[in-house]
Amino acid sequence: MKGLLLKDWYNLKQYVMVMALFFVIGCINESFSYVLVVLGVMMVATSFYYDNYSKWDKFARSMPLSLEMLVGSKYLLMLINAAGAFVAALAAQYIHSLLSQTPFGGSMQTLLGFLFGSLLFGSLLLPIVIKFGPEKMRYMMIVICALGGIAIGGVFALTEGAMPDLSIISINFIFFVLLPLAAAIALVVSYMVSLRIYQKKEF
Repeated sequence: MKGLLLKDWYNLKQYVMVMALFFVIGCINESFSYVLVVLGVMMVATSFYYDNYSKWDKFARSMPLSLEMLVGSKYLLMLINAAGAFVAALAAQYIHSLLSQTPFGGSMQTLLGFLFGSLLFGSLLLPIVIKFGPEKMRYMMIVICALGGIAIGGVFALTEGAMPDLSIISINFIFFVLLPLAAAIALVVSYMVSLRIYQKKEF
């Protein structure tokens, strides 16, 4: 599993500069820190392009690697990237609070909304990429990204006051319990679907 993760991170190393750029911008404009989380999750989709280009799947199927490990590594990659991007976004917001002399932590619910919203979106995306492949996915990404943007934007709208009638306890329950639970369930279901698709796929 470690080798599979290192392989993907090596292929994605060029995106570190992109993440660093958004981190710097996020330190100045807090809104850009949310992009870090979305990019962290979405990088897993990019890893499939490298796998397809190098014919990795054909090679991997000839090695003593279980299908569970091959599929699971992509989900683990997404989770680790999401966690790292979340920490980076928190750091950017903290630096922004120091520079602007504003309280830190006021956007925590919004950041969590982006995190779990992106994971829900990633759970939808991975089975589709495995099913149709990255090349065909290029024609579907516009629709999927539009739906994902609407979903994540909806979460953002909720955190900005679209739920005035809910108590603080109710809002905290949504962002600290309901959304994490929904994301966890979605990831498990998505993994099972992806595994079944991969088992039937011919390379």
